[in-house]
Amino acid sequence: MQTAEEREAIIWHEIQNAHWTRRILTGMLDGVERTESGLTVAAVSCKGFRVAIPVKEMLLFTGRVPFGAEFQELMGRMRGILTARLGSEIDFIVKGHENKSRSVVASRRDAMYRKRQTFYLDKDERGEPMIYEGRVVQARVVAVAEKVVRAEAFGVECAILAQGLSRAWVGDAAEHYHVGDRILVRVQKITGTTVEDLTITADVRSTSADTASDGLKKCVRQGRYAGRVTDVRWRPTPPPPAVRWRPAMSPQRSTRGP
Repeated sequence: MQTAEEREAIIWHEIQNAHWTRRILTGMLDGVERTESGLTVAAVSCKGFRVAIPVKEMLLFTGRVPFGAEFQELMGRMRGILTARLGSEIDFIVKGHENKSRSVVASRRDAMYRKRQTFYLDKDERGEPMIYEGRVVQARVVAVAEKVVRAEAFGVECAILAQGLSRAWVGDAAEHYHVGDRILVRVQKITGTTVEDLTITADVRSTSADTASDGLKKCVRQGRYAGRVTDVRWRPTPPPPAVRWRPAMSPQRSTRGP
C-alpha cells in the first residue's frame, strides 16, 4: 500500500528524471492563465502536477514577436486559440522545475520538433521515414470549428476542412468531432525539409468506406425521396465591373500636305 504522499513523491521523481533526460511527457490542457507580469501561459495537468508553458513555447505562431499594441492584439488571439483547445492532450519537454514549490516550466515547441525529427525526417534501415505520404496514422483533435477540424499528427498540426472529414455531407463538424478525440487520418502530402518548416496535408475521408455511393446506387431516375436539409450555401452575385470614364478624343488634323 502507498500513501498519497508516497505516490506524489514517485510522480515528482518521474518529472525530475524527465527534465534531466529530456523525455517527452503528456498532459491535459486545462487552463489559460495570465501572470502578474502580463505573461500568458498554458496550464497543463500532468499526473496531478501543474505545468506552466509560456504561449511562445506552444508553437501557435511563427515569426517575429511584435511590440506595443500589435503584441497585445497577438496575445488576445493566442488566448482565444488556447481557450478553444481546452481539454486537448499536450506533449511537452520539461525545461525547469523547482523542488520547494514543485512547480514545472515546459516547452511544447521542443516536443513537437523532437517528434517531427523522429517520425518524419529520420530514416530507418531501408532509407524510409516512419511517416510518409499515403500512410494512415492516428491524430489528436486539438480544435473544432463548424467547418474545420484541427488535428495534430506526431508533432505536426494540420487543418482538415469539412469536405475532407467524411464522404457524406458534414454540416457541423462539432457534432461529430470533439477536442481530445483520436482519429485516423491519411497523410496526403508532406512538405518541408527541417523541423521548423515541416507541414502536412491530411484527410479523414479516404480512411473510411464509401457508403454514400452505395446508397446513391439505390436511387432510380424520377424517384422521390425524403431528406433533411443540413446546410444552405449561397454565393452572392458579384457586382458589375466598374466603368471607367474617358474623355472623348478629338480627331487630330493631319499636318501633311495632299
